[in-house]
Amino acid sequence: SILFAAIIFALGHLQITIQTIGQSPPIIIRAILLNSVAGIGLGYLYWKISLSHAIYAHALIQVFNQLIVMPIFL
Repeated sequence: SILFAAIIFALGHLQITIQTIGQSPPIIIRAILLNSVAGIGLGYLYWKISLSHAIYAHALIQVFNQLIVMPIFL
């Protein structure tokens, strides 16, 4: 069920990736794969610890990506 939720998580983040970076098959595949990995990790946190820890981790990932990663690559 974590894998299924991770794929749903990745598809939910696909639209913002397309709006931010663009739409091409490599970008879409990369976005789905990387967001699925994040979804698996967050699902594991939810399963083993709690929903609040998964939410906090997601928020920290977003802050890290917006402040550090995105300015480097865009």
